[in-house]
Amino acid sequence: MAPRKCLVADCTARATLFSPRDSEQKVSWQRQIKYTGGINSKSNFRVCEVHFSDGQFEDLDHLLLGWPPRRRKCFLKADAVPDVNIGAPSIDVNMNVSTI
Repeated sequence: MAPRKCLVADCTARATLFSPRDSEQKVSWQRQIKYTGGINSKSNFRVCEVHFSDGQFEDLDHLLLGWPPRRRKCFLKADAVPDVNIGAPSIDVNMNVSTI
């Protein structure tokens, strides 16, 4: 089983991981981070909060109830796409070493 980690190349951040909401968003995220691996499931495709600008998050308690904003980034907007620190192409973290 592959470790739960961010799929952006060279990312070592220990941060909240997000998965795309649907297949279209997954394809968009793959293009944006230049991911070339072979993950079929949306739930196994993860990108950490470090790669999303602040404007891509929403805090429903703050927006709806007027509570002070949370310190953590909890909810991605429905149309969020990674847009920060996405540099080099990503590699397939599930690659079987014995096939190289």
